[in-house]
Amino acid sequence: MKKIMFEDLQIKIDQHAAYLSGAADGIRLDLQGYDLFGYDLSGVDMKDAQMTNAVLKRTILWNINLEGAVLTGVNFKHSVMDGAILKNCRLEGASFKGVNLENADLRGANLTNADMEDVSMRNAAYDQNTILPQGFDPVSAGMRFFED
Repeated sequence: MKKIMFEDLQIKIDQHAAYLSGAADGIRLDLQGYDLFGYDLSGVDMKDAQMTNAVLKRTILWNINLEGAVLTGVNFKHSVMDGAILKNCRLEGASFKGVNLENADLRGANLTNADMEDVSMRNAAYDQNTILPQGFDPVSAGMRFFED
């Protein structure tokens, strides 16, 4: 597992912002295998980031934008992700144990084999393209269905 100082992470986030804006010096955010335990990344735009097998345990991710990000195998255990944008994310095998995903946007997300134990998903959005783990009931979880 790779560690990163917050200052170095901020540089990567700034380079990613440049990438998203189309700047020539922009670099797509790649945090594959990084340990971001406990960081506060509220409101950060990490759209299309590559974060396979990263550790984001006990992170604060309020209103983070992870649309289209590759988050397979990510450990989000006990994180706060209220209002997170996870549209069209690859979340296969991710762990959401004890996570607050209330008001999150999961439309088009793939959560195949994700660990949803003790997850709070009240008012989280999903659609016909959302792939939920086998046996997971979005209605009893309080999720809201949206049609395209």
